[in-house]
Amino acid sequence: MITRSLRERSAGRRGASAVELALVLGPLFTLILGIFEYSRFLMVQNLAENACREGARFAVVNTSTQTLAGVQAVVTSMMAGQSANIQGLAITVNQVNPATGAVLGPWTSTTFGQAIAVQMTGNYQPVTPALLFMPATIPITTSAVMLSEAN
Repeated sequence: MITRSLRERSAGRRGASAVELALVLGPLFTLILGIFEYSRFLMVQNLAENACREGARFAVVNTSTQTLAGVQAVVTSMMAGQSANIQGLAITVNQVNPATGAVLGPWTSTTFGQAIAVQMTGNYQPVTPALLFMPATIPITTSAVMLSEAN
């Protein structure tokens, strides 16, 4: 029986290992990049929700002393610099009906016990949408409603 040495057998497999590595690493890196991108989207969504809540907390105690720009500044600062990842960022503050969410008027005329809503809308931009077969932008809308404690 003729047997080939171990060195002769491994010499024929060198190219096959490189091809197998190339075939596995492409999808693996794409999967890892997708996990990072999805996690980044969840982080920005969570920051937006927390920023709206903090803006609403600020608005309900400052209805007669602050302006819309002041509430928007609080919301933007709570985004911790991630607001740059949201295209067309719009922050609105209104007096609303807490049951329906219908806008009743300007938030500065809200009396004690009435609801104030802070809403943020915009479009999230993924870093590599084409590579992951994602849309170029993903809409983000979040809001927080609280009862006024001022006036």
